Amino acid sequence: MAASKHLLAVAKAARLVNVRRAELQRRIKSGELTTFEGMIDIADLAQAYPAVSLDYNPEVERVRQIQDKAFGKRLLERILPEPEVLMARVSQLSKELLQAHDQIGSYRNFLAQLKALLAEPAVADTSDEVLRARVYRWLRAHDDVLLNAPAASGALVQQSRALQIMAPHIRIMPSEHEYFVEGNDSILEAGLREGLAIDYGCSNGNCGKCKARVISGQAQQCRHFDYRLSEWEKAEGYILMCAHTPVTDMVLEAHEAGSAAELPRQDIVTKVKAVDALSENIALLHLQTPRTNRLRFFAGQSVQLHYGAKATVTLPVASCPCDDRNLQFHVSRLGVEDFYRFLQVGNVKGGNLRVTGPEGEFVLDDDSARPLLFLAMDCGFAPIKSLIEHAMAVDNAPHMSLFRFSERNDFYLDNLCRSWTDALDDIDYHAVTEPASQWLAGLSALLPNLEQMDIYIAGPDSFVAAVSTALAQNSHVSAFVCGAAESPGAE
Repeated sequence: MAASKHLLAVAKAARLVNVRRAELQRRIKSGELTTFEGMIDIADLAQAYPAVSLDYNPEVERVRQIQDKAFGKRLLERILPEPEVLMARVSQLSKELLQAHDQIGSYRNFLAQLKALLAEPAVADTSDEVLRARVYRWLRAHDDVLLNAPAASGALVQQSRALQIMAPHIRIMPSEHEYFVEGNDSILEAGLREGLAIDYGCSNGNCGKCKARVISGQAQQCRHFDYRLSEWEKAEGYILMCAHTPVTDMVLEAHEAGSAAELPRQDIVTKVKAVDALSENIALLHLQTPRTNRLRFFAGQSVQLHYGAKATVTLPVASCPCDDRNLQFHVSRLGVEDFYRFLQVGNVKGGNLRVTGPEGEFVLDDDSARPLLFLAMDCGFAPIKSLIEHAMAVDNAPHMSLFRFSERNDFYLDNLCRSWTDALDDIDYHAVTEPASQWLAGLSALLPNLEQMDIYIAGPDSFVAAVSTALAQNSHVSAFVCGAAESPGAE
C-alpha cells in the first residue's frame, strides 16, 4: 500500500513556493518535476524546493505587509474575504481534517492487524521465512511514510491549507485556465482580473450568461441575483459565477471565448476619466466602462471611438483585459490629429464617449509555451503593452523580449518598460535608437533563436512591412503576427 498523493495544480504549486508558473513548467518539461494528469505531487515539490519553511507563510506575510503600509480599510476589505465566507472555508477544512484523522486511524488499525497476523503461530511457523522477513522489513520501512508526511511536505501542506482560506484556486474546464479568488471577489470578477475571456453579460445576476457547472469543490453565494436557475440546473450543480465565491478549491465547467471571432460586438457608453500627456505628441486617454457592462476583448484588439457629431477613430486598446473596467488608449497628434485635437480642445473629462468593438486578430496564442518577441514602433507600443500585460497575467511565457523603435526618439512610458525588467527576471527591454532598417539588417545575428519564438509586430505600415520582409527572408521563422498602431486618421 502506498501513501495517497497530495496533488496540486501548477498555479497553486507555483504560488506556494513563490515562483512563476513558467518556472515550474520549465522544470516539468525538462523532467525535473513529474506531473500526474497535469498536477504536481506536493512531496515532489518539496524535494525540488527544499528551502520552503514552516516559519514562512506567504499569505499571512502578504496581509501583514499591506497592514504595515497602512493602505487603509478599503484595501484590507479588498484582500480579506467576508467573515461568513472565512467561516465556511474554515468549517470545510475542519471536516477535511477530521477525515484525515479517520484515515490515519484506519492506517494504524490496518498496520496493527497486519503485524498481529504475522505474529500468529500459524503464520510465524511457515516455512517461507524469507517472505515473512521481507514483509516485516517493508512494514518498518513504510510505517512513517504511511502515517507521517516528511517535514518539507508538511510545510507545503500547511501553506496550501492557508492559501485555500485566503485565496481558493479555480480551474476552468475545458480550457484548463487557472486562477485564484481573493478577498470579496466573485468567481467571475477574479477570472476577469486574470484577463480570461469568460462568458458573461450583465455581471449582476440578471442575465444568466455566466452560468457554470461545478465539477468539484464548493461555492457560497456572495451577491444577490434575480436570475432563476431551473431545478435541473440546480441538480446538475450550476451556479452563477457573478454571484458566488469559492469555499474550497474548485473545478468548473464554463465557456470561454477561444478566439477573437467568438467575442460579441459590443456598443458601450464609457466615461472619460482622464486625458494626460505621455509626451509632447502623445496623449493617454483613460476611459471607464459601467459596472454592469464591461468591454469583453482580447489583449491586442482595437475598438472604434465615436466622438464629435459623427466622427469615429479606430485605436488599439493599450490596457490589459485584466484591468477591470479601465480602458486606455495612446493617441498620437501626428497619427490621428482630429481626435487628438478633440481631446485637447474639448472639455471631455467626466463626459461620455461611445465605444464599439472589439475587432482584429492581433492576439496572443495562450496555448503556446514559446518565448515571446515584441517589436513596436511609436504608438505600436499600445497593443504591444496590452499583450505584455496579458502575458504577465496568464504567466505562460518562459521569456519575453521587447524592442521599441521611434522615428522621433519618443520612447514614452520608458520607465514602465524598465520597471518590468526590474520586477521580473524573464523579460528584457531595449529602446533601439539606431534606424530600424539598420537594426533589421543584423536581426538574425542579434536574435539567432528566432525560429523558437512567437513574434508580434506593431507600428506604422512601413515598419510592419519592413520587419515582415526581414523575417520572411529568414527561412527558420515559421510564423509572426502583425498589427497596426492606429488608423491613418478619423473617419
